[in-house]
Amino acid sequence: EESLAVLDQFVDHRNYDTDSSHPGRWRSLALKAQNGDPTNTYAHSHYRQAANYQLTDIAQHCPYTMDMLSLYTDVSKCQRIRFMLLEPGAKIHVHTDSQGDDVTLAVNIALNMPEGCEFWIDTNPDGSHNEYTQKIPVTGGQAFLLNNAKFHYVVNNSDTPRIHVIFHGPLRCSDKELLDAAREQNGTGYEKGVINSLVVKKSFLGEKISHDSKLYSQWITAGIHTPLLPKFMKTVLLFDDQKNPEVMHEAKHYITQASIFPLEHELCEYRHLDTKLEEFHQSGVRYLIAIGAGTYCESFADFIHNTLLAIHEMKANNSPAMAHIIDHKDRKEGLPYFHEQFFILDLQKWDELGRPKIQKPYHHNEANFPAYKKGPSFHDGYTPKFLHPQIPQRAWFFTRSHQEETGMGGLGTELMASALRHGQSLLNVPMYLRDKKMYSYPFAGSCWQRDEVKKRIENRIGWDKDHVFVFNNEDPFSEAFEHLPNFCPQNLYSVAAGMKPYMLNQKIQDRCGTPANLHFFDFSQPALEFHKNMVFANKTDCISYLADQFKNQLGNLHKDAIPLAKEKLDSLLNTHYQGEFGPLKNQMAMGGKSFTELNLLKEPEKLIAQIDFSKPFMIWHSNIWKSNNSLYYLNQNELRKNYDDFIQALSEKLKMKAWINPSENLHDAVIGESLQQPFALITCGNGWCRPSLKWRQI
Repeated sequence: EESLAVLDQFVDHRNYDTDSSHPGRWRSLALKAQNGDPTNTYAHSHYRQAANYQLTDIAQHCPYTMDMLSLYTDVSKCQRIRFMLLEPGAKIHVHTDSQGDDVTLAVNIALNMPEGCEFWIDTNPDGSHNEYTQKIPVTGGQAFLLNNAKFHYVVNNSDTPRIHVIFHGPLRCSDKELLDAAREQNGTGYEKGVINSLVVKKSFLGEKISHDSKLYSQWITAGIHTPLLPKFMKTVLLFDDQKNPEVMHEAKHYITQASIFPLEHELCEYRHLDTKLEEFHQSGVRYLIAIGAGTYCESFADFIHNTLLAIHEMKANNSPAMAHIIDHKDRKEGLPYFHEQFFILDLQKWDELGRPKIQKPYHHNEANFPAYKKGPSFHDGYTPKFLHPQIPQRAWFFTRSHQEETGMGGLGTELMASALRHGQSLLNVPMYLRDKKMYSYPFAGSCWQRDEVKKRIENRIGWDKDHVFVFNNEDPFSEAFEHLPNFCPQNLYSVAAGMKPYMLNQKIQDRCGTPANLHFFDFSQPALEFHKNMVFANKTDCISYLADQFKNQLGNLHKDAIPLAKEKLDSLLNTHYQGEFGPLKNQMAMGGKSFTELNLLKEPEKLIAQIDFSKPFMIWHSNIWKSNNSLYYLNQNELRKNYDDFIQALSEKLKMKAWINPSENLHDAVIGESLQQPFALITCGNGWCRPSLKWRQI
């Protein structure tokens, strides 16, 4: 009755997951949500960063519902609590709410379950049934736990709204009671899945698993986990507090939270790593697992299992270490060295090799050994950007090559040389382990102005916000508007898109005869200043200008690298411009019409206010949809809503229709009389929005 009394306040919930061929909608209303907003029923980010969950006004109007919830859980410790409504005739598409084994184990309380409403789980991805598919036997008044990592769908073939309450939080029953109930209801075949799901749930909530608990005992006997004893293994999270020390001091707590490791671990600065190795060895640690701060696991249990498999491989190959190993992929020779993100070190073998320094750069003149060649399955799209901490990371694109061309290696090179002298080799991290980790580098600079930009972000939005920021869009733009052959924008609005708008404007000039007027928007004031300097100072000799910037920052370090910097910059620009640097000079000479500080997701009206709606225009924004940085990860559902609202506001201003690409990975929109008669294009530059795709009109 309480839910029906507030029925008019329900909002649409993930309508992209509902079948439009069926009548009825999927709707929701929050009793507890981020910032107490009853319409915000979406989850916080996947990492364990604290969110401001508060009871909503709706909870005050539903005292019986809140009393019922208190029987199941401690409401004060819950995250989301919400009513979920499925209207008559509605169907929720087959989907999964979690990836892999990251099961949230939400508790679902059926306030009613009309006859004809069916909940099917463990289907195939296309919704078809298999031997494991089953209909959940839910009746009104029952509560159940759902493994939402399995594919499932719901259809309401009744004439009555189905209303459930779902909460995310601890249960009042013990782990043993829950395991016994699951074993009785589902049979022993589901036991491993339930145990693993409970462990993952606890890891995401930050709950430690006591070694004398029933759950821990069941976890071991089920063969899911082998205990990692303190005397046997040590886990450290590596970071560099010499970069932005004032920010790092405040961020250490969040770095730990961004690394979802319920294992006991230590924070270790890179500069103290070799000293720590001595301490760990003396304390009896056999294996060190070193992980870059900001790394997190898709599945905690799988990570432990696969780490043990990796150690077995090290033993079988008589190898002292396993790491992400970088080498020069374009040459037959090159000096390999460790990537900072992850490596395992056998401290016993490290001791037998004479305790080589992990941090000490190694020169090839001291010993000759071949390069390590990565196989075809190894990722190398971004790994070369991160260097040994002693090398200025702001200049990654030439100091890395400087290391390799002069024979100077980085992290782990002395260990490699020592191992080869003794007939041993180091192993690359296998795919089965790499697939279970994701990486963010919250403080590893990959472009020369990024450190200052990050400071501004952290000072401006704080650590408890869900917004994502991407500093430069690196996606190809060659097809950015080829599907709109008659489109000639007169104004180009660049939102945090780096240098790409200069190149895109050249394409506009080639097509339309004249370039568009450039308008720069960025959440980073340093980035805007960079564009102003490039434009107004008429820095047509861009290579010398950038080299001078690096020279000022490097000081007396690597004086001989300055000529090499110019060479590398020249090569970099030639890659983008196919040997023609003139177009960029021309675009710079044309100048920018405006430079505005802007956070697109928080201040869309600021951009709308500056758009000239009397002329065709194009908005090029950086790819705000995706980010490798988990600290700035934004819930995709919430971002989709923000993006839809932004496009809707533009189309209303223009009094024209708007279409959005329906794919989760493509983020383009067209505004105009029709798709064949566009007036505006809003794109992140992926450019894969071809007419063959089914565009969604809003």
